[in-house]
Amino acid sequence: MPIDRQIEQVFVKARTGAPHGSAEGLIDAAGPAAACSVGPDVAAVIDHSIDTLRRALRARCYHPPVGIPGTAAMDGSSVRPAILYLPGDGAPRQAADGQDALCRRLAKACRALVIVLDRQGSRGGPGAEARVATVPANTSNAQERLADALATVRWLRAHAVDLAIDPQRLAIAGEGTGAYLAVRTLIDLREAGDPPLAMHVLISPVLDLVDLDGGEAPGWLAESAAGEAIDRHLAAVVQQLRTWRDTAFAGAGPLDGPMLSPMRATSLAGLPPAFVLSAGADPLRGQAQRWVDRLHAAGIDSAHECFEGMVHGFVFMGPEVAGAGHAVARMAQHLRPVLRSVLRHRFT
Repeated sequence: MPIDRQIEQVFVKARTGAPHGSAEGLIDAAGPAAACSVGPDVAAVIDHSIDTLRRALRARCYHPPVGIPGTAAMDGSSVRPAILYLPGDGAPRQAADGQDALCRRLAKACRALVIVLDRQGSRGGPGAEARVATVPANTSNAQERLADALATVRWLRAHAVDLAIDPQRLAIAGEGTGAYLAVRTLIDLREAGDPPLAMHVLISPVLDLVDLDGGEAPGWLAESAAGEAIDRHLAAVVQQLRTWRDTAFAGAGPLDGPMLSPMRATSLAGLPPAFVLSAGADPLRGQAQRWVDRLHAAGIDSAHECFEGMVHGFVFMGPEVAGAGHAVARMAQHLRPVLRSVLRHRFT
């Protein structure tokens, strides 16, 4: 598979800085090395406490720039759409740098408030310890994060006036394991009879807990100058996903059942439109296409865009990889028409 030259350069640079040439070092180095830039200016980035009945949560809110037509001022004089973003369980530094730039770009391009739910969940504050104590001791981290995501959607809707957002124009997005949480949240909302969200956007989603490598074999990129390093990176991604699955869902039930693997759900009826993106060298590329195929079969508007020449995690690789900016722009292009109106949107 031909690999993008800019991706090659990122991994060539990362290879020299990775400890002992380890795959773990490449994952941690390749992302931050390319994602160190700051995204576009926004009106404000504010940390919030989401005080749910279950427990107190941390969230970071990216307010779109003031003065853009259709964007609310900081005083809340008008309402704007909102996007709840659920991070994946990737490298911490990569999440801190690349995720920040991604959220800034989405806030500006979509003229929306972007809310990022903290992966660690709870925070301190009056009564926080008592609320945390109500979480069952045997609840897995994934189950906790799922409950947190569902509670956050309901909190955002309940506090829409305070946040100056339109609850009918609320979308959800996620990357990797965060995309898993996003889809599980949509299904839980449907089962509970809550109103559907406006749209979901998934980046390299993991939706089938059995098929985590897409049937791919090592040596995807042997012809690339950085092929060996990228192969190690992708193999480590698969191993990281398997470790997450085996620890987060131990004893939770059959992995191939519809409760744990959304891809195997009996029905997807009632879910909102979707835009799904993946990379050409991505263990989850097949899952991205399968999800869109299932949505199409259910009569739900959806689109999948695979960025050939890119690798898993490229959306966080900043200005050194032009494809990262193009991917975020495509996300915004699909989100904007939906977030401007609650009317049904057809992809073209």
